[in-house]
Amino acid sequence: YIKIGFLSEYRGIEIGVSVNELSRHFLIAGATGSGKSNTVAILADRLSQIGAPVIIFDVHGEYVGLEPEDKNPSRVVEREATISPYKIPPKILASMIVREAAATKQRRLLRRALRRLNKAIEEKTSKEGLGLSIAVGRLYEERKIHDLVDAEDEEAVLEVKDKYLALLLKEIEIVARERNYEKRIVESTVDKVEEFFETSPIDLEAPRITDLIEPGKVIVINVSELSDEEKSWILRLYADNLLAYLKEGGASFGLGTSKMPVVFIVEEAPLFLPANASTPAKDSLQRFAREGRKFGGVLGIVSQRPRSLDPNVASQLQNFVFLKLVQEEDVRAVMNIADSLEESLAGILPSLPKGRAIVMGEWVGRFPVLVDIDEHRGKRRGATPDLYGIWSSGSRFRGKVIEEKFKIDV
Repeated sequence: YIKIGFLSEYRGIEIGVSVNELSRHFLIAGATGSGKSNTVAILADRLSQIGAPVIIFDVHGEYVGLEPEDKNPSRVVEREATISPYKIPPKILASMIVREAAATKQRRLLRRALRRLNKAIEEKTSKEGLGLSIAVGRLYEERKIHDLVDAEDEEAVLEVKDKYLALLLKEIEIVARERNYEKRIVESTVDKVEEFFETSPIDLEAPRITDLIEPGKVIVINVSELSDEEKSWILRLYADNLLAYLKEGGASFGLGTSKMPVVFIVEEAPLFLPANASTPAKDSLQRFAREGRKFGGVLGIVSQRPRSLDPNVASQLQNFVFLKLVQEEDVRAVMNIADSLEESLAGILPSLPKGRAIVMGEWVGRFPVLVDIDEHRGKRRGATPDLYGIWSSGSRFRGKVIEEKFKIDV
């Protein structure tokens, strides 16, 4: 068990959740300001303290700067989400860049160009034993791509992503010529590729999510700078990579086991798992929820709108933390998700104070428990701001300045 708090209004009675029941996944639901991110921080930190690798898909940057309770900063690894056009499957990357459903010819052209370029880079790295960045630079020099680079940039030292972009544009030109693509299709594809490389966080050397997994580490993936569409594509990649990693047996980490179970926590889940719409990440998360538990994958879903959550994933969740929920539709939704939550108990959800929750499911036993969740003092972001304190201190400062100016003028 790991402790998560105390029995409500009885500080002497600690409440914990069974770690072995985490394979049944969990849901943390609550309105804005109810204490969701604090609950996530408590679970993530204390699970990592017993050796679990925990990945947080941080949609708003709330966990940036998270300080573990034991004050050991090495237990938290922060990464800005970046995109490696070399490591992402061409089919997925082409869909990220060319988003219009009807633009199938553009996607096909880009997909072929990506495959050819990445194959050439792979041959450089494997046959010549070069690192990825050096291989891209070598290929750039050999193919003499300078005519595709702006004159003003020629004088500067090009970054590896700029060289990759130049190589890709050249490959698009070659594929288009070989297969007689219309000029407008080629031009539209090139425009979208250039815009993507200009506006997206590109890093050819970006590690795969599975490369970051370590026992006892909380891995915070900050995706706050990405668009919602990009977040969903990145989440799809992570879910697919994690599931493949777990199915392949993962790594032993010297523990004599065939795999290391991983906890994967997804914030703002309805953004990626809406009930009545499709997103790039939806199928992958459904598959992770359905199959992951067999291979050591634990999915944590965090939502302030449980009424909007995909029922296929919701049906896989058997552990729950229900914080304050105000909307009647959300209360009804959690009663449907956790069918043992009776209406008489669900009726208190709109009046719960911050940090108090109904905890129920396999991880606490047969009966729901009303719990005051511990406060995680190392989580600095995501807390409700003290607006009065901030504004009043500012007004006092301004008042002092005005008063002094008035005295000087007199």
